[in-house]
Amino acid sequence: MSVIIFTNDLKNENSYGIGKIIHFLKKNIKIRKNINVEIVNFKNLITKIHKIKKSSLVHIHGCWSLIHLLTFIISKIYKKKIYFTPHGMLMPQALKIKKLKKQIALKIYQKKILDHCDKIIVNSNLEKKFLKKLSNNKNISIVPHGININRKFFFKRNKNTKVKFLFYSRIHPIKGLLQLVDIWSKSKVLKKINLHIYGNVEDQIYFNKIKSLFTNNIRYLGALNSVNKYQLMKKYDVLIYPSYSENFGIIILEALNAGLYVLVRENLPWKSLNSKFGKLIKMNKNFLEKNIILLTEKVKINKINYDKKYLRNYLINNFNWKKISNIYLKIYNI
Repeated sequence: MSVIIFTNDLKNENSYGIGKIIHFLKKNIKIRKNINVEIVNFKNLITKIHKIKKSSLVHIHGCWSLIHLLTFIISKIYKKKIYFTPHGMLMPQALKIKKLKKQIALKIYQKKILDHCDKIIVNSNLEKKFLKKLSNNKNISIVPHGININRKFFFKRNKNTKVKFLFYSRIHPIKGLLQLVDIWSKSKVLKKINLHIYGNVEDQIYFNKIKSLFTNNIRYLGALNSVNKYQLMKKYDVLIYPSYSENFGIIILEALNAGLYVLVRENLPWKSLNSKFGKLIKMNKNFLEKNIILLTEKVKINKINYDKKYLRNYLINNFNWKKISNIYLKIYNI
């Protein structure tokens, strides 16, 4: 039986959804070929060194942590195939956050991991485009994230009620929530339309700026987790996602999986989004007002109740974990 090593920074286990992605990938790879996947982190590195020695390959997930560097060095010592997935952490907007620290890390070790791994795996064409500029390593494969397809499909909307809008993501400057709330709070058009906000607060100073702009129609309702996520999302009709940068945008996939229509910032890597269930737009006052008003019209309310089978097939054909894990196994070649 082959062994694959994944890395994960235990100090930041759920950030960027990496922990969740690794969990499902590990589970589905084992189901496909009964391959043992070991996860290395700070807590268990010493006890897992012998696993690295016996492994078929090592797949490093994420950046900026000492665990990634140590795993890379140990893997090189044992002459293992090394695969690397940055999960959007090397995108231009992401590099601007804690810029000095990241520039130092890039020069000291992060670029060496990029240049000297056997293969880079990214999640979109957009991420591949940026990494080709950043690294001398051109052996880059694109694999989208997967999702467990929602069998219940909470699509049935009450046609007699108002369209309900939400923002859902971690609350961090890169997600663009401050700009969205600023536009919404000052718009005469949107003042009668509610915006509900969900997400873990990762930057309290940033969140305080957002709260200072709240009006009666804008509310923060706490975090979402794997237990309550779909139960809460099914109460809404439209996800507004103004993030400045994403390597993929798994939240968009989760919203589709809950049957929501999505309005997404135009630069995000969802150009293939079907117009039946979403749209890429400029995140400015004019475009937001125009598209939100269109979505509140009675005709559009009916269109939001789109064909369940069509969307289900779209998700199954492109993003189900069975398909995604098979792509990984083909790339791993084990």
